[in-house]
Amino acid sequence: MLKQRARVLAGGLILADLAITAVSLLVAYPLRNQVLRAIWPSAFSGALYPFSRYLLLLALVLPVFALCLVSVGFYSSRRTLPLWEELWAAAKAVFLATATISLLESFSEDAWMRRGVVNGYEASVRGLAFHVAGHELHHLRTIRDKYLV
Repeated sequence: MLKQRARVLAGGLILADLAITAVSLLVAYPLRNQVLRAIWPSAFSGALYPFSRYLLLLALVLPVFALCLVSVGFYSSRRTLPLWEELWAAAKAVFLATATISLLESFSEDAWMRRGVVNGYEASVRGLAFHVAGHELHHLRTIRDKYLV
């Protein structure tokens, strides 16, 4: 019974973190693009990309960060962990997620179209990136099914 409650709590924390991240974007975009440009035009002179581009990035960021936080044990029981261990787990997750996103952003258009053989199967870089994203979604669904039921 206690383990089930802990799983439900962990799942709720994951969903809350993802919701807070999404709401943060919804608040930060108009704040930066309109309010700060009006208050301090010299520092915020350029317009941002269209909001739809940030939504695509959010679709990448949410599963990557969720998987990284779960993989470093960020949502495990925290009853006896010192604060520095919790901060270290968060730092590892942020580093892992940032490295993954930076790697994907670093590819040129030509690099995305390159093809090769992986385990005897022909694959493109773009296909492998979708495979990684799908694998992360698989883990998120497993977390949802295992911990939120």
